[in-house]
Amino acid sequence: MNLTCAPSNTRSLSVFLREWFLFIAILGGVSVTVITEILSAFSLITFGWVVAFWCVVLLGVTCFVITLMKRQRLVVLFPSLRLPFRAVPFLSGLVLIVALTGVTAFVSPPNNYDSMTYHMGRVVHWIQDRNVSFYPTHITRQLYMNPWAEFAIMHLQILSDGDRFANFVQWFSMIGCLIGVSLLAKQLGGDLQTQLLAAVFAGTIPMGILQSSSTQNDYAVSFWLVCFVYFSISLIRQEQIHWPYALGAGFSLGLAILTKGTAYIFAVPFVAWAGYSFLRTFRFKSWQLMLLVGAACLLLNFGHYTRNLSLFGSPIGPQAGDSVAKITSDVISPSSVLSNITRNIGLHLGTPSWRVNNDINDAIGELHRYLNIDINDPRTTFLWTKFQVLYPSLHEDTAENLLHLSLILGASFFFSYQRKLEVRVLC
Repeated sequence: MNLTCAPSNTRSLSVFLREWFLFIAILGGVSVTVITEILSAFSLITFGWVVAFWCVVLLGVTCFVITLMKRQRLVVLFPSLRLPFRAVPFLSGLVLIVALTGVTAFVSPPNNYDSMTYHMGRVVHWIQDRNVSFYPTHITRQLYMNPWAEFAIMHLQILSDGDRFANFVQWFSMIGCLIGVSLLAKQLGGDLQTQLLAAVFAGTIPMGILQSSSTQNDYAVSFWLVCFVYFSISLIRQEQIHWPYALGAGFSLGLAILTKGTAYIFAVPFVAWAGYSFLRTFRFKSWQLMLLVGAACLLLNFGHYTRNLSLFGSPIGPQAGDSVAKITSDVISPSSVLSNITRNIGLHLGTPSWRVNNDINDAIGELHRYLNIDINDPRTTFLWTKFQVLYPSLHEDTAENLLHLSLILGASFFFSYQRKLEVRVLC
């Protein structure tokens, strides 16, 4: 059976639909930002104006899709979705996780520490003030923290007249991550079963399951980073400048940065790889892509950067030495970087055994003594905290991912060893 639709080359309908899911999500993310900043400039963040702007956006998207369908008259075959029987339990489990977390997100109001102290607090202030300008508060992270997830929550809260759908920003981002990860597996040569297993791996991360029904923003920033990586790979494989992919990469990176500051760190290796690949693939035309990505990031973050710069003197908020709002390391050196890496890995090694946890603590402490650095050095440690390997936890802030960490390290070792074997054979 055939279906007339609009992919640009021979691809299965499942890939086409998943890719368009990412495009539409990015368009929605950009719309949230633009609508918020425009209405905020005139203190018009009210129910009527938000509805009016979203009606315009939906009308524009509808016209665009209809036009695209008329212009591109290509035929796409429905793909064969036959999965081996052994894959059915994995798919069923994934669907169950999505369904149960969705129900939890709907019936449970925001209630964790971060939600109460700044995620939801800033939303209420914005709605009350009808703009997203800074306001007097002793909880300064309500001001300088990257705000996109809360922008989206604010729109949902205004449109629904309550916080019933506040958790769905994270839940939707989880679904987006599963779809994006499956597409990345496809880009790397994985068949349908491999794509499913990649989605299962992403969907079963304990902390991800716990956070998917909250108003935290880790899944949201992860989704935008996944989109950036996917569209960067897709752009490079086109071997010619494909502007929709370029815009997808640029805006998704901008949305990631606008969502959470950790995007600056996690995006670095991917941005470096993309920049190198652009230079190698597009050569003299690569500056156009880099300019577009940079402009998209700046455009989406311009309002937040301006507000931070005006109050804190920096576009990213308080400086590292600020004792009230310190969230970055005061010192960066090989030993401090290794310290943070080992401590972060250690947080995932907790067991039900107090004795084993103590042994792990002692081993990490011994490494720090060898590095001649305090394991709780205040220059590299979050305020008022001390490092300790904890018991397995079901809390969204401290849940460990030991199984997934082990699989990642095991896979890295396997592929590294396989690569060495290939090199030896070639030699």
